[in-house]
Amino acid sequence: AGNLLFWGMKRFCRPPYRMVCVLAGTVEPPVGTQELHREVHLTLSHEDGFVFTAVPVVACLRQYLLGPRRPGVHRQALFVEPTQFIADVKEMGMEVASDL
Repeated sequence: AGNLLFWGMKRFCRPPYRMVCVLAGTVEPPVGTQELHREVHLTLSHEDGFVFTAVPVVACLRQYLLGPRRPGVHRQALFVEPTQFIADVKEMGMEVASDL
C-alpha cells in the first residue's frame, strides 16, 4: 500500500506543493438571543509542509512566553487566545481564509 501511495504522489502531484487544512464547525449564538447556530469554515495553508507544522507551535509558544502563565497542564488548542493566535500565524506567513 505504501508503494502505491508514493507512486500516486510522484505520478499525479506536480510542484508547487501546498499543505492545506480546512476546519469546519458551528458557532453558538449568544445566550438569550434568537439567532441560529451558524456554520463557519477556516482554511490554513502554506507551500512548505515543515513551516505549516512549525508555525502553530511557535505561535502557541509565543503566547505562553509573553502572556500571563496559568498553572497546570494545557492542550495547545485550549491554551491559546484564538484571535491573537490567528494574527500570529498570519504574521509568520501562513495564508488564512475564514468566513467569520
